[in-house]
Amino acid sequence: MLHFNPIKHQIKNMRQRIKSLLFGLIIGTFIFSSCVPLKDYVYLQGDLETSDLEIAEPAAYRIQSNDNLYIQVISNDELSMYFNLSSTDRYLNNDAAIELGSYKVDANGEIDFPYVGNVVVKGLTTSEVKEIISTSIAERLVQYSVVVKLVNRSVSLLGEFNTPGTYSFYKDQMTIFEAIGMGHDITDFGNRHKVKVIRHVNGQKNVTNIDLTSTEIFKSEYYYILPNDIVYVEPTNRVYGAKTLPFATILTTINTIVLLYNAVNNATK
Repeated sequence: MLHFNPIKHQIKNMRQRIKSLLFGLIIGTFIFSSCVPLKDYVYLQGDLETSDLEIAEPAAYRIQSNDNLYIQVISNDELSMYFNLSSTDRYLNNDAAIELGSYKVDANGEIDFPYVGNVVVKGLTTSEVKEIISTSIAERLVQYSVVVKLVNRSVSLLGEFNTPGTYSFYKDQMTIFEAIGMGHDITDFGNRHKVKVIRHVNGQKNVTNIDLTSTEIFKSEYYYILPNDIVYVEPTNRVYGAKTLPFATILTTINTIVLLYNAVNNATK
């Protein structure tokens, strides 16, 4: 006559549940680690070797209020020293040096230049300002050279960057990808298909969406970053993938389940 052993029956059921849990965890890990679409991570998808690949011309930056202009007049004439706020060997590498060694554009879009007076520079390029200054001092100096530079060049990287923040740059031309490099790339959760670039043009704020996965970005006027641009990367839905799945935790859990299963299995023998 067979006797029903409730303890062995419970252990058997527990063993089945542990096997199901282990199987589900392994299958789930495999599914999640392989479900990340590659197209969401790869920049510039398409043929980059075509000879007819068009690249947009960089837009000229127009000076705005609160900009700082470095203006240097170089001449053998002793009068030239009175035009310069800083010597040619002084580096404007911090906020204090920039304020003391450059001309600040006021709320009216003007700078106060020695012996010339107020000069309207807002809305002009640095080349146009150079021409105005050169014309203004032509009556006072015979031989001279004028250098005009914008010294407060910066770009703000916000959202899903590995190191977001505001970064200064000193190149006349910087691409969107060089800016992304300053932020140490976009995180795995960043939406590369819809990156917002916020730019102030003629006192108006323009917000444009660009797709970093498409080679069409080369044709966009936003391929080149202008001073004071803001680049914002919004997050996508945070689905775990091969690059972000916590494998150490999962392997520890699987190992614990296996040990538990072996303990239960040995108890039934």
